[in-house]
Amino acid sequence: MKDLQLWRYLKDDATAPARILHNFAKTVPALELKAGIVEGTYYDADAIKAVAAIPGRDELLGRLLGSIKSPISNLARVLNQIAEKQEA
Repeated sequence: MKDLQLWRYLKDDATAPARILHNFAKTVPALELKAGIVEGTYYDADAIKAVAAIPGRDELLGRLLGSIKSPISNLARVLNQIAEKQEA
């Protein structure tokens, strides 16, 4: 059953297999990544390391939402400070 859950996760995130293999290769010196194919594109060892460095989909979405939320939060703080200053 866990195999099916892992497959679903890998299917949703194209960079996950590269990230998992790259992290595993750090612990097992005998394993060396030579090349790989991600979504039909061939990558050499250096490119696979770069693909492995790309954060997962959930982390990227979190960063995007944080970027969107930050200016709105700053505007709310400024408006609150202006309102407090006018009350005083």
